[in-house]
Amino acid sequence: MTRRHFKQVGVEGLITIIEGDAHETVKQPKELIDIAFIDADKPGYPGYCAKLLALVRPGVVIWAHKMRERPPNPCDIEAITTNADLATSFVLMDGAGIGVSLKKR
Repeated sequence: MTRRHFKQVGVEGLITIIEGDAHETVKQPKELIDIAFIDADKPGYPGYCAKLLALVRPGVVIWAHKMRERPPNPCDIEAITTNADLATSFVLMDGAGIGVSLKKR
């Protein structure tokens, strides 16, 4: 569905979608990432975020889906809200919830 939407708006040539087991695919990018959307197994979120921080430039947003479903582990929330390199907010918390973290430096 995502590919179809990107094609409909004419940006499919600007975007690289990396799909698969996030434990493995998070290692694939060879260039810096301009935006990241995490929608994977909940226990892996802190690890994905930590690995992505090395791959994103300052000013990049990391989106984390389902921050409210199956209440998140408090350690996960602490990992993204206390990291000095991130400014994090939560949106759409009346639904599944999305964590929006901006890499500051």
